[in-house]
Amino acid sequence: MALLLLLTVGSAETFSFRGIGEPWPTPGRWFSQTVRRHATTHLHKTPGGALAENVGDKQLESEKLVQRVLKLVDDRSGRWLPIVTRGRCKVWLLKEPDSPHACILAKGVIDASAPKVYDLFAKTERAGEFNEYCAQCVDIERLDYNTKVSWSVTKSFGNGLFKPRDFVTLCHFAKLRDGSKCVVNTATTHRAKPENPRFQRAEVILAANIVKPLGADKTHLTLLTSVNPRGALDNCVCARIMNQIIKRSPVAFFNSVERAAMKTRLVEA
Repeated sequence: MALLLLLTVGSAETFSFRGIGEPWPTPGRWFSQTVRRHATTHLHKTPGGALAENVGDKQLESEKLVQRVLKLVDDRSGRWLPIVTRGRCKVWLLKEPDSPHACILAKGVIDASAPKVYDLFAKTERAGEFNEYCAQCVDIERLDYNTKVSWSVTKSFGNGLFKPRDFVTLCHFAKLRDGSKCVVNTATTHRAKPENPRFQRAEVILAANIVKPLGADKTHLTLLTSVNPRGALDNCVCARIMNQIIKRSPVAFFNSVERAAMKTRLVEA
């Protein structure tokens, strides 16, 4: 359950929207060669505090990333291999044999209203309510109303054998035409949070949560996740072990989200 849950709170290294509007590459290595290849922009501030990048451009490119996610989560496409077909949620594995890091798609129903489920993903301070491995999660900077940069750190795992992983994440929020809400997370860097020797800086290649209302008290949740834990875990043997954990994790994740959402008390504006 560990690595899948880590995806919901952040990521690391670098990110760029450059080239996101390009046509989809052919199946195979597209995830590592395209998404990761475009992850090369630093979100640094100017001395006066203003963002060096144009916020309007960043929001536009963020929306393009959302559209890519929406294309990717279509489980009817031939790029997905079903690995769990019944039970709490359905789970698929991206057919990308050349990549050492699994990309997982999961879909299922949560017995709680969509506003309660979305509240969990929208508020950084609530990450620990459904992610037992989250030690701390804070917002670093708000780029605009729909986009922010966050930092998070996990607890150590493997009985203390492995360092805590820390993440710097670009988070973008979008409302879709069908009334669903989408949260897209991907790796970035920020001067406020350089790499720290106390932690192993990890990398979320791409993660997304899509929250769709199903009546008043049920929600359809779509989860997309791909992560590189880096450090000692970033080798072929550990990758195989971690990929097996990730494949089994969606059910536990959905259960955790449901428990936290059912406890949510929303304050009306």
